[in-house]
Amino acid sequence: MIEVITDESEKQIFLDWVCERTMIKADLIKDFAYLGFKENDEILAAVIFNDCDGNNIFIHLAIDNPKAVQRRYISLMFDYVFNQAKCNRVTGQCYDENEKIKRLMEGVGFKKEGVIRKLVEGEKGYKDAAIYGMLKEECIWV
Repeated sequence: MIEVITDESEKQIFLDWVCERTMIKADLIKDFAYLGFKENDEILAAVIFNDCDGNNIFIHLAIDNPKAVQRRYISLMFDYVFNQAKCNRVTGQCYDENEKIKRLMEGVGFKKEGVIRKLVEGEKGYKDAAIYGMLKEECIWV
């Protein structure tokens, strides 16, 4: 059974786990919330929420196991953004070349808002980042 983790004591573990798999750097994330998903003490997925300014919040998502991509868990993510954090929009980004993640983001309702060239450091230099956003009134999850 998948456990949803929000415990303060595991916060840094989940941040480090997401940072290993995404384009963010742990030392740049200071104040954040998270949702973690574990099964049998193994992390399946996690979402980091940061830089909330009252209108927008940024999310960073990492998934190792597709079992964590279920409607109830997707709903939890958007519930946090729009109901708990009371934001009007959410912003995410991914490598522009990552078609799998782009399809996932678009599949849950994000709209591609643009590409920022050579924004994030990759293994072989800087890569383009696709920027995605969703407005509260566009969200079908909450």
